[in-house]
Amino acid sequence: MQKVVRLVFAAVIISLVCWIASRWNVWFGKHPEPQFQLTESVVGVQLTVGDNPLTERIVSWRSRPDSVLLKDNAVRLIWISDVDTLHPYVNKKWIKSGGGEAIYYWCEMNVQEGEYSYAISTPDTITPYFTTRISDADSLEILVLGDIQDKYHNPSTDSAVHALAQNYNPDFILQLGDLIDRPHQDKWNLYFYSFAPLRTSVPIISIVGNHDYHKGFNKYPDERFFYTFPYFLNDNNAPKIGCCELDFGNTRLYILDSNQPIFRQFEQCKWLKDRLENTEANINKIVALHHPLRSARSEFNNLIVRLFFDKIIKQYSVELVLAGHEHTNHTLSKEETGGYEQIITNFSLKSYEDAKGESGRKSIILTIKR
Repeated sequence: MQKVVRLVFAAVIISLVCWIASRWNVWFGKHPEPQFQLTESVVGVQLTVGDNPLTERIVSWRSRPDSVLLKDNAVRLIWISDVDTLHPYVNKKWIKSGGGEAIYYWCEMNVQEGEYSYAISTPDTITPYFTTRISDADSLEILVLGDIQDKYHNPSTDSAVHALAQNYNPDFILQLGDLIDRPHQDKWNLYFYSFAPLRTSVPIISIVGNHDYHKGFNKYPDERFFYTFPYFLNDNNAPKIGCCELDFGNTRLYILDSNQPIFRQFEQCKWLKDRLENTEANINKIVALHHPLRSARSEFNNLIVRLFFDKIIKQYSVELVLAGHEHTNHTLSKEETGGYEQIITNFSLKSYEDAKGESGRKSIILTIKR
C-alpha cells in the first residue's frame, strides 16, 4: 500500500513539474524590448475620458525626449468649439522603458454637447485638426471590444477597425484588456496604427489585461498604459491600484484590474464594496474586468477572481459583467450565474479551441440610458 501511495505521489509531483515547466515562459518569460527612438514631436494621439465621461475629455500623446518640449507652454492643445477656442493646461511625464524614452502628455477638458475640433501645437509642428462630438441624445452607444494583442502588423485588424468606423457611430469604445501583445513600444505602435480611424474621434476606454503587464515574479503593468489612458491617474498624477469608476448618468461603470496579486485584490474588493454601497439604487451597475468571473473554458479558471468579486457583485445587484481574456464570444444569463449577466467577447484572431461559445472577431453595441 505504501508503495502505491509513493507512486501516486511521485506521479502527481512529476505532472505538476511538467505543467509548471510548460507554463513557465507564459507566466515569467521576459522578452527584452527592442530599442526605439522617437524623432517626432507628436505621435500616438489618443482621445479618452475623464471621471465623468459625459462632461470630461482627455487627449494624450507622446513626443521625442527633448528638453525644449518640456518647457512651459512649448506644447499646446488647441480645442475649438462653436463658441470659443481653448488652450487648456498640458500635463507631462518623462517615461523611460527598456527600449527608449518618451515624453507623455495629457490634457483634460470640461465639455458640453456639440462638435469639437482639436490639434496639438509644438515649436516645430501642428497636427491636423481632429474632430469629435459630444452627444445630447437620451441614450448612449458603447462599442465593446475584447482582446486585440497583435504580435505583428495584421491587415485584418486594420480592415476590421475600418469597418467599425464606417458602420457604427458609437459615443464611446470600451476595450476589455490585452490591447497590446506585450509592453513594448513596437506593440503600442501596432495599436496606434490599426486604430487610427477611431482613436482620435471616439473616446476609447481601455482596461488593463495580462498582456499589458511586464512579466516576472513581481509583475507590474506597463507605465505607458496609464499615461495613454490617464483616467487611471490619481490627483498626484500617479497610477491608481488599477480600478476606477466612470459615471454615464443613469449607468455607472466599475473597472477592475483582475491581474493584480492577491493582496491588491483585497484592496480592490474593499474599493468595489465601498463604491457599490454608495451608489444610488436607481443607477444601473456594470463591472468590466479582463478575466471573466465565470470561465468559458473551465470551472476552475479564474477561480480566485470569482472568489473575490462574485459575492459582492451579486449582493449589490450588478446587472452586467463584461470580460475578455478567453478569446471566445460567450454569454451567461442571470439564471446561470445566480444574479448577473456575463458577456465574454473577443476582437483577436486568436481563439481557444477548448472554450465554449463562438470563435472569431466580434464586437458588442451596448446601449445605455443617460
